[in-house]
Amino acid sequence: MNRIVLSLAGFLMCLAASHVHAGAWPRGKGKTFGASAATFTWPDQRELQLPDIYGSTYLEHGIAPRLTMGLDIGTPDAKRLNRLKSVAFLRFTLTANDAPFQVAVDGGGGHYRDTNVTRFGLSYGIGFKTLKKDSWISVNAHTLQAVADDRAAYALDATYRISLKHGKIMGQISAFQAFDEVQSISVTPAYAHRLGKSTHLEVGVVLGIRGKPDPALKIGIWQEF
Repeated sequence: MNRIVLSLAGFLMCLAASHVHAGAWPRGKGKTFGASAATFTWPDQRELQLPDIYGSTYLEHGIAPRLTMGLDIGTPDAKRLNRLKSVAFLRFTLTANDAPFQVAVDGGGGHYRDTNVTRFGLSYGIGFKTLKKDSWISVNAHTLQAVADDRAAYALDATYRISLKHGKIMGQISAFQAFDEVQSISVTPAYAHRLGKSTHLEVGVVLGIRGKPDPALKIGIWQEF
C-alpha cells in the first residue's frame, strides 16, 4: 500500500511541478503540509481522446507559531512554461490560536502567465460541530498583480469540510478571474480518505457553473510531515 501511495504522489507531483488547502489557521512551527492534485477534463463535442489535464501542488511550512510559508504551483500544460503559475508567500495569522475563528493575511510574489506578479491575500476560518462531527468553513481570497502593468487576477474560494472516522467530505465553491478578465466559477464535491496517520487520498468532481462548463475528475493526495 505504501508503495502505491508513494507512486501516486510522485505521479501527481510531476503533473503539477512542471488548490487547495490554504486557510487562516497557522500550520505550526516546524510542521509541513503538501497537497498535489490533477483534474482530468473531457470537453464536450470533441472526439474521444486523452483528457485535458491540470496539475497543481500546494505546500505549507510553519516557520513561527503564527507565520506560515506557502508555495502555490499549477499548470494546465507542463510543456508550456508560459502557462505555469509559481507563487511563494508568507501568511500571518492575526487571531490567537484559541479564538473561535481565525483571520490571516498573506503577501508574496512569483510568476503567472509569463509575467512577474505580487500576491496579496486574506483568509477566514471557523470550526464547529455538524451532527457531532468536527467541521470547519474556510474562505480564502487573493489577487495576483502584474509587476509590469495594471493587469490583475482574482481568486476566491469557500470550503466546507466534515471529518469522519476514516476521512473527510468536502464541498468547495471557487471563482476566478484571469488577466484577460475571463471569469470561471465551479463547485467541487469531494471525499478525502485517510490512508495513514498523515496521508489522505482525495477524489472529487469539478462541476463548472461559468466559464468552464465541462465536468472534470479530480484526484489528489495530501501529506503532512
